[in-house]
This record gives sequence, C-alpha cells and structure tokens, in this order.
Amino acid sequence: MRTLAFAGMEIDPRLSRKFEGMRIGRVGFLAIGALVIFGGLTLGAAKALGALTRSSAEGTVTQLGTSDTPLFAHWCVVEYVADGHRMEHRARTYLYSPCVAGERVKLLYDPNSPSNVEISTFDSEWFACIMIMLAGGVILLAGQWFYGWES
Repeated sequence: MRTLAFAGMEIDPRLSRKFEGMRIGRVGFLAIGALVIFGGLTLGAAKALGALTRSSAEGTVTQLGTSDTPLFAHWCVVEYVADGHRMEHRARTYLYSPCVAGERVKLLYDPNSPSNVEISTFDSEWFACIMIMLAGGVILLAGQWFYGWES
C-alpha cells in the first residue's frame, strides 16, 4: 500500500469516503491547469486581435487620477491627434503605477470611436496573459508533484 507525503505528513490512502470524493486526481489537475492556460491564451489572442483592429497614436498625459474600481487602478487624461483632430479624453490603463503628467505614452484607440482610448504598454497588454498562463503551469506542476511523476 502506497502512502502519500504532503507537507511533511503522511496521508493514509484509505481515507474516508467523504475526503476521497473531494480529490480531483491527476486528470483533474491536468484539466484545470489546461483550462487556465487556455484562458490565458484566449485573453492574449483577444488582446492581439484588438490591437490589430485599433489605431495607435502618441499622446501626452495631462491629468492623473485614481479609480474607484480595482480593475483600472489609475486613469489618465491624455491629449492626442486622431484622424487629424486634436482629442483629449480619459484613457483606460491597467498600469499599477500611474503615469506622470507631461509623459509621452503610446495609445490605442477605436477608429470608429476615438474617445475609446487605452494606454498601451507591455504590462497593460501582456502581463495578465502571462500571469494566467503561469498560474496554469503551476497547477499542472502541483498535480504532478502531488500525484508523482510516474504512474
């Protein structure tokens, strides 16, 4: 009979039926990890497709503020030129550190609605995708570590 070691404690494989039913097993870890990685890839593909359909511009930050919602930690008012017209709108940003007034930033905006503008940086575009895929990888590795590498 094989005993499992977890966090320095040995676990008897003849666990109660209740605990046995709660175990997800190796396939469960693989499925959950693969779904999380797929979610990160899907988010990345949506970001890439969005970048292809949006126009880019250079802008200057004119005002700063802190958001009430945790998704958009900060907001910045940016001044930019879109389709030959000078615009000034509040830009969405996923940055954890705010911009500085007077800073030049790269922007992505919807050509059909130039007021829909977002500050584009590596961490605002790809950081979430990478973190989600890394979390899926950790889940896969945890399943392999917990259930053993061979079977």
